Order: sequence, then C-alpha cells, then structure tokens
Amino acid sequence: MLKMMIIKRICNQKTGYRPVYEEFSINAENKEALFSMYFREFVNRHKYINEWSYSIKNRFLAHDYNIWISDINNYANNGGDMW
Repeated sequence: MLKMMIIKRICNQKTGYRPVYEEFSINAENKEALFSMYFREFVNRHKYINEWSYSIKNRFLAHDYNIWISDINNYANNGGDMW
C-alpha cells in the first residue's frame, strides 16, 4: 500500500484572499492507482475552480506523476477532456 501526501491550497473571500494550506493523504495499491485517484478525484474534478488547488507534497512522486500524466492514454483513460 502506497501513501501520498496532498496539499490543498485555498484562497477565497473567507480566507481574506490569503492562501491557507491543508495537508492530507491518499492511499492506493500502487503508483498507477495512486496517480489515477489523484487525477480523477482532485485534479480533473476541480480544474475549473479557482478558489482551491491541489499539489503533491513529495517532489519525487510529483515528478513521477508528471511523467505518468503526460502519457495521453493515462490522461484519457482517467477522464481527461479529449475534445
């Protein structure tokens, strides 16, 4: 079981337009499942919301995720817009 720490950045009227950060973790069986969950549940689902954003805390996992998501098949198979 792998664990990945996620940072949620919130910046809206409630925070006085100052960024507030929250950390939490997600778990999956392997990197593929972890990256798929991160993309589906956080990146793709909230891509049009400007008040908050998500990032991967571990820079090595973030690098691996960027390589994984750059594969068009991974992007398309996990709900990325292909129009």
